[in-house]
Amino acid sequence: MRHNINRKMLWVLDVIAICFPVVSVRMYAHTEVPQPRSPEQTVQLFCQIDAEGIQLTPLYDNKTGALATGHKSWSSYTELTVIKGYSVRTSGARGEVAQVTVDYEVWGRLDSSLRFMLLAGAFPNRPTSIPESFTLVRLDRHAEPGNDTQSNEVARATEWKISGAPSEPHINVETAIKYVREASYRSRDPIVRMNAQEALADLQRLLSMQALPVPSVGPSQVSPMAVLSQVVALETEGIGLTPDGDQQLQNFFAHPQSWRKDRVHVAKSYAVEDQTFSGKNANVTVQYVSLGELDSSFTLTSSNPGGSTVVEEYKLVFDNKYSLPARGQVPARELVGPSRWKIEVAHPEQWISVSAAIRYLTELRDASKDNVLRRNADASIAKLKTLY
Repeated sequence: MRHNINRKMLWVLDVIAICFPVVSVRMYAHTEVPQPRSPEQTVQLFCQIDAEGIQLTPLYDNKTGALATGHKSWSSYTELTVIKGYSVRTSGARGEVAQVTVDYEVWGRLDSSLRFMLLAGAFPNRPTSIPESFTLVRLDRHAEPGNDTQSNEVARATEWKISGAPSEPHINVETAIKYVREASYRSRDPIVRMNAQEALADLQRLLSMQALPVPSVGPSQVSPMAVLSQVVALETEGIGLTPDGDQQLQNFFAHPQSWRKDRVHVAKSYAVEDQTFSGKNANVTVQYVSLGELDSSFTLTSSNPGGSTVVEEYKLVFDNKYSLPARGQVPARELVGPSRWKIEVAHPEQWISVSAAIRYLTELRDASKDNVLRRNADASIAKLKTLY
């Protein structure tokens, strides 16, 4: 009886195999084909591991080899940006090149001495929104480690890879706390250890603040005054004195801004003043307390000891057009995105704080071989230190 049942079962299986051969093949042959990452997805993954501190470890190349082009030797950074979060948005793509913008919510920056500098945002106890540009290229050949020290190029599926990114890591508050603690333990410098204690207190406060519910800032609240407050806060920190920092500032302007290189103003303080609206246009003024000017010979020309008041007017426009400057082989172009307030007219000279001026002159002096310029820089630095 058991043999008869087995023969019947085999007969049924044979009939199914004959009548439904395609179904049987499809059930076993179907596999999921992975879809290539978009430029936005690539940048999103990079920002995620960057916030967790991957650029602060020797594992950088292993973790980002599938996301970025070229090889980057791990080294210590002179400055780290501490963020609350970020959002990724498309800036545009043309052919084999794409531009992606990341809007970082920045709390402040850590320097090499573990001093934490909190950025003054447009709203109290809230991070400052700073856009950063990423450039990506589409590649079908990728570098892989070889038997020797050189890498070998191999053909693979076409992928988007980051070829241009911010020069400094953007880490979250938790990562910053861990980094400061570990760096403080390794240091024997009493000044570094003191800075670390102060930085940890500030970072712990920010971490507690992030856990509290904060009312969201809607588009109607991001006023021209708020936008200009962000720009002036960054500008006075000296961010526009470097190519990478200048690129960050350009994101706030309706058209590429050209700064004068022969004169930089030094400000003791500033205040964003009145604003007037007329449809999609606004006028906002900033009142600076000027302490003097730096010229191309590294000489500080001081005003009266208490400083003099200078009022600068800015014109802003509410628009959805974004001008991207030329970068490498990518030509300048105009894109369309979400509408927001951008600066249309501004003064051509930069305003920087006393501490930013000292850092700026110190870097110029150390890089210069001209003895006259070096002496001028030393004299200006000494004068600036009396203006704190």
